[in-house]
Amino acid sequence: MVYKNYLMQNQDCGYWKCLKSIKLKPRVEVFWWRVFNNAIPMHDFLYQRRMQEGFICPRGCGVKEDVEHITTNCGKLKEVIGCLNKWGFGISSFQSFQDCWKWMDMYKDSNGFLVNVYCNAVYFVWRSRNKFIRGGKEDCSTFMASSAVSYASISYMVDENLGNWGTNQSFRLLDRWYPPPPNWIKINVDAALLKSYKAGIGGVVRDSEGRFLLAYGHSCTHWDISKLELMAVHFIRQIQKEWMQDYNEIAD
Repeated sequence: MVYKNYLMQNQDCGYWKCLKSIKLKPRVEVFWWRVFNNAIPMHDFLYQRRMQEGFICPRGCGVKEDVEHITTNCGKLKEVIGCLNKWGFGISSFQSFQDCWKWMDMYKDSNGFLVNVYCNAVYFVWRSRNKFIRGGKEDCSTFMASSAVSYASISYMVDENLGNWGTNQSFRLLDRWYPPPPNWIKINVDAALLKSYKAGIGGVVRDSEGRFLLAYGHSCTHWDISKLELMAVHFIRQIQKEWMQDYNEIAD
């Protein structure tokens, strides 16, 4: 019993080192710590403690909702991973939680960003599952996939010691994305021009936590890249929404 407990402690230590190395946001890190310690209120968890009548996944997967299911085999999670792979992330499919953990441990140093994206995806799928139980409505798979990428981008691109930056950022900082102040939204715009004069403008809207809110794009024909970038800014007027008025300010 002492030897078994010793092995379990070493294993927990390995889990914790992995979580720290992939730079998860605090709420996601706590979620995964609970996963590793089997402290998530899944249906099987509640059923074993006689707090739930059944142990089947509430989404209709038809199988037991346990750690293996919520981290690797849930149908909704597979939809989200499918979206991410369509965007070129190339996340592997796992048959068990143990396979998932081995993959995380293997790539935590060489490709920690990808592991971070996967952990965020599992977190958002679980959060959406709770919304479904309480209100009968889930987030769409594309939204959860984009949120997973946004969370990972913030974790890796923003130094926590820098905090929130205002709109007047130094030009030497433009190679990184920095969040706006709390209760602001930030719009990043860009333009592209080919030799054939085919051009495009677009932008992405995110909140102070880096969460994806809206994206837009427009194709056109032009010959001046400076003019195109100005058009990308002016195009914001056409995509303004009423919910944007709920925020204090808009940064670009």
